Amino acid sequence: MYHSNAFVDWHYILAKSKQRKQEELSVFSKKLKDAKMVLFTSFAEQSKKGINVANMRKLKRGLRNLDSEYVVIKKTLAKKAFDDVTKDIQIDTKKLSGSVGFILGFGDQIAPTQFIYKFSRENEALKILGGLLDTKILSGKEVIELAKLPGREVILAQLACTIKAPLQGLHNVLQANLKNLVVVLGQIRK
Repeated sequence: MYHSNAFVDWHYILAKSKQRKQEELSVFSKKLKDAKMVLFTSFAEQSKKGINVANMRKLKRGLRNLDSEYVVIKKTLAKKAFDDVTKDIQIDTKKLSGSVGFILGFGDQIAPTQFIYKFSRENEALKILGGLLDTKILSGKEVIELAKLPGREVILAQLACTIKAPLQGLHNVLQANLKNLVVVLGQIRK
């Protein structure tokens, strides 16, 4: 009787594991559908020390503030999720080296990229492997180049200055002409 119960308990544990994996896959697929961009990172190379717990918390907290999330999921489950969500794009997660984490960005696409680039420079264990932006697969080097671009707010400020400069010049010219007209009318009046 003891052996049969042990077998049933073991069978129950295996079934629960499959169920848990299915739930993880479902949650990750939903988040993947909502994400505007995805970055692939390695937080621990094989047989090397990875990111410590304190730095992982710091990473997750920083990404959360940028409307992004750091998700660690098995590569095989990630592959299934990518196949389901991105039907036109084939992503081979087996080619990603080390222990892999995915950054899902739900808002600004540049800010999380800049954050992870800065974080990877401070924490050598974290490697940027690549990414997915809209329908384009990016290499690690392309993600780093994207991270070096100015942020959304900086670009908007530059655009505002670019638009404002000619208008400011036109305003000054028109204002000078009005001043001259007032001076001429004042002299005529005398």
